[in-house]
Amino acid sequence: MSRARAPRLAGLLVGAAALLAHAPARAHEDITFPYGAPRYVPDRLAARAGLVVVPSALPRGARAPLVVFFHGLNQDGPLHKWLGARGTPDMRAVFARLQAEGKTAPFLVAAPSQTRDAARPWGMWEAFDLGDFVDHAAAALAGRAEIDRARVVVLAHSGGGCNLHGSALRAASARAPAPHAVVLADTCFDQGVAETLLLAAPSTRLFAYYQTHSWERDFGPFRATLFANPAVGPRDRRFVRVSLPGGGAHDRVFQVAVERAFPELLPPAR
Repeated sequence: MSRARAPRLAGLLVGAAALLAHAPARAHEDITFPYGAPRYVPDRLAARAGLVVVPSALPRGARAPLVVFFHGLNQDGPLHKWLGARGTPDMRAVFARLQAEGKTAPFLVAAPSQTRDAARPWGMWEAFDLGDFVDHAAAALAGRAEIDRARVVVLAHSGGGCNLHGSALRAASARAPAPHAVVLADTCFDQGVAETLLLAAPSTRLFAYYQTHSWERDFGPFRATLFANPAVGPRDRRFVRVSLPGGGAHDRVFQVAVERAFPELLPPAR
């Protein structure tokens, strides 16, 4: 190497080091754990099929709410759809932004993955056990953080909330823990879904969001059933239309649902 190039290379290395020193720290830590074989994933994928996303700023051992996320259709697809997988936006950035801007308290996100029998929404997340999954997530955290089981939020997009015998719908009526809230983003909304959601505890808050630009449905039976008897099911129940003209409304409504619901459900300490 010539003497002329050596100082230039040294300068580049010093500049790179300076950039790294001032680069923002990674906003989250990802912890994977075994979950879901053989029902949801094949054995070869099981070791990484469970995921917990921990805010890097959360002190070790701190107690925090937990969001349990159910993705939609994903036949033979990647693990951790919407949470860093190829083909979908990374919602971890949205979660991190809400916390960094002080719009929510720090919260954990845990998600199973389904790649097997994931081509039909009504068959996804069959017999999902919320309590068992939360126990697995707590074990995977291994002291890094503690789950506040009084503030477990169930979150689903699309086919993650369609199976009456599994998915976010079965999780909504769990009792150990009983969800603090259920947030549904453009999932199935028919009479059977409403009847299943009404099995949730009165203290569970239900926020459901939908759009009609890319998925036309008859919402009448769902709405009529959900609101027929205020004394049955969640005391706080909402069914909100989101106007999203343009392409990709079915996916875009997911982020809108999170940005609208989470600041109210997981407010920062004052």
